[in-house]
Amino acid sequence: MKSHLTYFFALTLLLLSCKEENTVQTFADTIYFNGTIITMEGDEPNYVKAVATKGDKILKIGDLKELKSITGDSTQLINLERNTMLPGFIEPHLHPLLATILIQTEIIAFNDWNLPNGNFPGVKDDASYWERLDAAVAKETNRTTPLITWGFHQLYHGDITRADLDARYGDEPVLIWQYSFHEAILNTAAIKILNIDESAAKTHPQVEFEKGRFYEKGMQQVVAPNLFPIILNPQRAIKGLQLTAKAIQNGGVTTVADMAMPLVNLDMELNLVKGVLDNPQVPFRTFLIPMASSFAKNSGELDNAFTTIDSLEKHNTHRIKFVKQIKLMADGAFYSQLMQMAEPYTDGHHGEWLTEPAEFAKYAEFFWDKDYRVHVHANGDKGVEMVLGNLEKLQKEKPKTDHRFTFHHLGYVRKDQVKRMAKVGAQASIQPYYLYSLGSKYAETGLGNKRAQRISPVGYLIQNDITTCFHSDFFMAPVEPLTLMWTAVNRKTIDGRTFGAELRISAWEALRAVTINAAHHLNQEESIGSIKVGKKADFVIIGKNPLTVSPEKIKDIQVVSTIFEGRQF
Repeated sequence: MKSHLTYFFALTLLLLSCKEENTVQTFADTIYFNGTIITMEGDEPNYVKAVATKGDKILKIGDLKELKSITGDSTQLINLERNTMLPGFIEPHLHPLLATILIQTEIIAFNDWNLPNGNFPGVKDDASYWERLDAAVAKETNRTTPLITWGFHQLYHGDITRADLDARYGDEPVLIWQYSFHEAILNTAAIKILNIDESAAKTHPQVEFEKGRFYEKGMQQVVAPNLFPIILNPQRAIKGLQLTAKAIQNGGVTTVADMAMPLVNLDMELNLVKGVLDNPQVPFRTFLIPMASSFAKNSGELDNAFTTIDSLEKHNTHRIKFVKQIKLMADGAFYSQLMQMAEPYTDGHHGEWLTEPAEFAKYAEFFWDKDYRVHVHANGDKGVEMVLGNLEKLQKEKPKTDHRFTFHHLGYVRKDQVKRMAKVGAQASIQPYYLYSLGSKYAETGLGNKRAQRISPVGYLIQNDITTCFHSDFFMAPVEPLTLMWTAVNRKTIDGRTFGAELRISAWEALRAVTINAAHHLNQEESIGSIKVGKKADFVIIGKNPLTVSPEKIKDIQVVSTIFEGRQF
């Protein structure tokens, strides 16, 4: 027996020594140190001294002494120079095609825009707007397409009609795109040059033809089919998407989600996105969320459309990925005050449905049954009520434990509705910039002061433990996560007023909304959103710590650089 034990131990020692001899030491490619590194792991701020990466993954975290054992001759040491390093920002709801279009228009908006192709100061009154528009029309030399300007908002710039444009510009074709992107005003020359079907326009319920106003489905169905082929010709589209990619990078973003693919044409948009964004020089990945109405115009087409929707993952590449999630539409745009409100508007107009309630119920049930993650564009409290009622019904009849059904935008949602959202397990992707840009104006017109104080009520969501992320819906807000954080933390309007001070949130909660919560929103929290061993080596380096600077200074923090999958850009 003793000899057998001696033999066993000798064999074990031999095997262990062979294993040690054959073990190849793993050395880090890069180690980041000498900065403030916030991991975003846990419920409270967690700091580490250094982070090591290998390939596209995080290899180890700790301090330099702990990382000494994995520091080889080829390991690159990156001195953060006392800057702050975070997981790369995540922009979970924007539209690259929309941005591609708008970044090339004549930008005349009420707010300032600093973009890769120039700076565009805001104008907040009608006289200044007309002055800028006159100058744009005067320098336009191409008479074969309309001059397109984006950023108009009637509460800042006054009412403009087709007759106003005709009187001022005659045969010069002009198209004014309202800030929401859901609405446009065309003069007679633009209507003619775009070959707009007059009979279809006059009978469409969301067109005021004599005023030249096309909104919601009137814009989508009557104008867009003739306009988009012109403004998305290959040369122009490629340039626009390259500018959009640069704007995303400048914001410190390493992951984006197109939350409505496609807007117009799947093949055209997919080829454009792949051609520009599926590139080693692009420092972010893009997730694509199919928009149900682009594949099925009504619920009767869903069965046939689903075959296409469910096969979209065949187009996936390393940087561009469809995921099994779906986008639905409820009520109208917040920027054009076409969201559905439970109480009447103060000036007598009313909201619009993008999907009629009976139809919405069929869409929601269909994708719930298919186990698709459901995202819903819902802006006003009446729109939220309709969607919430459907979710409550689905969860009661066909319960799920982790459905992650998500409400997007939430321009105005009541406290009682938020409590119900929490009870039924809903999540939120909110647009905090609505308050900054529209709070004061909507207090005067449409909503009234009491409701305007509650625009973008992030505080309600956080207080009720609803997993909440922020998005820009670029161009509805700048693709700048630090600006979105600043808005939610301070709740300042564009004219410097504080609205709904009790709904302000901490910088920590805001930072979670653009990192780990945004990753959770995309079902990607296991690979991105925090600095943790095994996750993607995606980081943003910024000039100051947003958790310690004055809250008023968060939006002024400089983005120094981004690291995407271990590569610094």
